[in-house]
Amino acid sequence: MPPCCAGRTAWPATADGGVCDLGGPLAVPLIVAGRCHGTLLLGRAGLLGMPDEMTGLVEDFARRVALALGAARQYARQ
Repeated sequence: MPPCCAGRTAWPATADGGVCDLGGPLAVPLIVAGRCHGTLLLGRAGLLGMPDEMTGLVEDFARRVALALGAARQYARQ
């Protein structure tokens, strides 16, 4: 599994259009069989960064999404 790209930057979404000073993004590539199918991007308001437990769950979810995308693309080619 490729390493996750957890950012330590401000997540820019707020209700009034301003920039939130707390929170952070988590980007995980959707890779299966050496091919990138996209990127899963999640944002979190509140604490800066994401706990390791959450990062592990998101990486596992992204792996499963990538496998499903790869299978769907193979099925569409048949």
